[in-house]
Amino acid sequence: MNTSRTSRLVVVSTALLLLGAACERDNQSTDGPLPNPADHEVFLDEFGPNLDFAAFGDSDVYALSIEYQDTYRGDAAIRITVPPVGGVNGSYAGGSFVTTNSGRDLSGYNALTFYVKASIQTTMGVIGIGNNNQGTSIHTAEMTDIAVGTGWQRVVIPLPLPSVLIQEQGLFHFAVAPQDGNGFNLWLDEIQFESLDSISNPRPVLAGGTYDAVPGSSVVPSGSQVTFSIDGQDRTIGIMPAYFTYTSTDPAVALPQTDGSISILTNGNATISARLGTVDAEGVITVVATSNSSPTAPPPFPLQPASEVQSLFSDAYPDAATIDWTPDWNMADVEEITLQGNAIKLFTNLTFAGIDFSASLLDVSAATYLHLDIFTLEPNDFRIKLVDFGADGAYQGGDDSEHEVILTTATFPAMVEGDWSTLDIPLAQFSGLTSVSHLSQIILAGGSSTLWLDNLYFHQDPLPTAPTVAAPVPQEDPAGVISLYSNAYTNTPVDSWSADWDSADTDELQIEGDAVRRYTNLTVAGIEFLSQPVDAAAMNAFHLDLWTGDAVAGATFRVKLVDLGADGLVGTGDDSEHELSVSESTTPALVSGTWIRLDLLLQNFTGLTERGHLGQLILSSDQLDTIFVDNIYFYDQANDQTSPQAPAPTPTQAPSEVISLFSDAYSNVHVDTWSAGWDNADLVDTDIDGDSLKLYTNFVVAGIEFTSSTLDISDKSHFHMDIWTPDPTAMPTAFKVKLVDFGPNGVWEGPGVLDDTEHELSINAAYTTPLATGSWVSLDLPLADFTGLVTRQHTAQLILSGGLHTVYIDNVYFH
Repeated sequence: MNTSRTSRLVVVSTALLLLGAACERDNQSTDGPLPNPADHEVFLDEFGPNLDFAAFGDSDVYALSIEYQDTYRGDAAIRITVPPVGGVNGSYAGGSFVTTNSGRDLSGYNALTFYVKASIQTTMGVIGIGNNNQGTSIHTAEMTDIAVGTGWQRVVIPLPLPSVLIQEQGLFHFAVAPQDGNGFNLWLDEIQFESLDSISNPRPVLAGGTYDAVPGSSVVPSGSQVTFSIDGQDRTIGIMPAYFTYTSTDPAVALPQTDGSISILTNGNATISARLGTVDAEGVITVVATSNSSPTAPPPFPLQPASEVQSLFSDAYPDAATIDWTPDWNMADVEEITLQGNAIKLFTNLTFAGIDFSASLLDVSAATYLHLDIFTLEPNDFRIKLVDFGADGAYQGGDDSEHEVILTTATFPAMVEGDWSTLDIPLAQFSGLTSVSHLSQIILAGGSSTLWLDNLYFHQDPLPTAPTVAAPVPQEDPAGVISLYSNAYTNTPVDSWSADWDSADTDELQIEGDAVRRYTNLTVAGIEFLSQPVDAAAMNAFHLDLWTGDAVAGATFRVKLVDLGADGLVGTGDDSEHELSVSESTTPALVSGTWIRLDLLLQNFTGLTERGHLGQLILSSDQLDTIFVDNIYFYDQANDQTSPQAPAPTPTQAPSEVISLFSDAYSNVHVDTWSAGWDNADLVDTDIDGDSLKLYTNFVVAGIEFTSSTLDISDKSHFHMDIWTPDPTAMPTAFKVKLVDFGPNGVWEGPGVLDDTEHELSINAAYTTPLATGSWVSLDLPLADFTGLVTRQHTAQLILSGGLHTVYIDNVYFH
């Protein structure tokens, strides 16, 4: 337990503790302080002069008393009664012996020594010096988990650097927790500062590492220590950063301060080294300071229904628990900031951050996910721990459980570097939690020393209710576009996004910084631009990106265009209109939980006899309740061809040199699936002139797996596939091909873990074989270019992804 912070200070006067004591030691009188009190005394039959005991927050303030029967030497000792779990006066015993004046000069000593014994074999969780229990200490030094037996034994706490302890108020502190839920007794005697010849060979270690920081902030390294030889045995003590003297390679970037913090002044890099007195410390701190290392906008606004959420921190929901963001054991600084009106928690100097709601335990047994939005510049090794105190609701009560999940850019969910990571972590991943009915703490650690947090809550697992990624950015030439709604183009005026006569509700959301319009209670949504009708006579296509989380089985989504005619009035004799429908059986198909790109040829709106005075767009559905739409525009589709008119070129490689996954020209090996359950693409089998093709629509990522019978391609030199797309392929649009080898164990653990390897190539318009629109592109990729694919004897996956929406593939093979 960390005692360097305090949430509640309780001072117990040593005069009260010694009430009735009439003992003497040597020639010292107890009638009052000596004229020149010795700086070395903490407790020698009585407390040294000008001392008080300040109990730590949440500890038992009655734990300390004077013992007159069982002493190591003299007439009195200190007895500490450690309470059991659930003790009525506190959950542990702990506090600090502090001076009531400005402090003592300890520079003439090199150790604090005392004698200790216990009623059982146990440990003292923390002992140390330099904690004044006011939160202002800068020279705290601590040893942890000191074994204590039932007989008196001497303990030596070395002073890390006596020369800086010239006015120290915190003379000795301790913290002891129940053992196996039970209380016990502990005795201390002869607590004093000494100068010992047996202490030598200091070996300081600076808690190094890389700190990402923002100019104007500060870095406070934690976790440093120094090891001494005491009577020939090594003893290590943790120390605060102010013990060190620091040197910066660039003080203009990172300037060390006397309290051990490092002020970040401007952009740049700096390396910080340290000395403890005259001894160089092992380790360095690397500071990477950049103004671009903080979020400029809040994360996506959460859209889960409030009835399915138990929130700890979010502007979108009420808090479900009382939270202590700075518990005593926390090792981070935290403040609440506002970004575009949205409250966000900012953690700095993060070693680990404790989010404690043990005062109001949370039962999340009805939830299936933990959600949080994190912004960090170091996305790997980010750790999230959940702690449940069990049915007794007490820490270390015997039924506690906990589990930590580690996230990286390669995990699911995945972290993102330099942007918001929107994480929905299945509670099932916290497999070490035997219960989630008495959750008490969340602990964040790893990754960057600076972290932004928002939208921390538990929620159920309904169908997705909103997109988490923006719709694909349109690629049409702006010169050939008339846009009603898109961040990619200049929009023509729209009078109303929900006409008075319709039945829908609408609002605008930001998803990944892109404006998206949401319709709820959708039966009919009327979008009107009557005051400035659109002349789409030169256009030949209408585009709309659609997303719904609703079930689409049996559902139909309808798009109607209305032309007002030459008179520009609704309901007169020259109006014309037509409605097209989209369902599960159309191309493109209506699907749930992904963006659907609707490119509708205007010639198919056969009832729309004129296009020169378009004034209404009407969206409707009898089954869908909530939809999201984006990128609504008319455009001139330069190439109306939406599918290949001829098969891909027939391969010429000899069958004996080929391992084929898909081709009418060869015998194909077994493929488990052409669209894995985890991918984001729709697949249909089709053909052209009798030649079989695979057609992917709503294409984001397609997982092709042959894990049950992996392939040995170690004797092959190339991977081949033919692709055709009707989509724009101008830079920077890319089509990506990834090969994954599971290694000899045939199991996927992740890239770089055990024996797994993978590599991805990106093909664009500037590639050796350029990506093109409306024609077959024959990719013959050298396997040597897949440099990360270190092994090829157990190839198990082919993963296709990129910025295209519709892709036909054929002739997929190794040769």
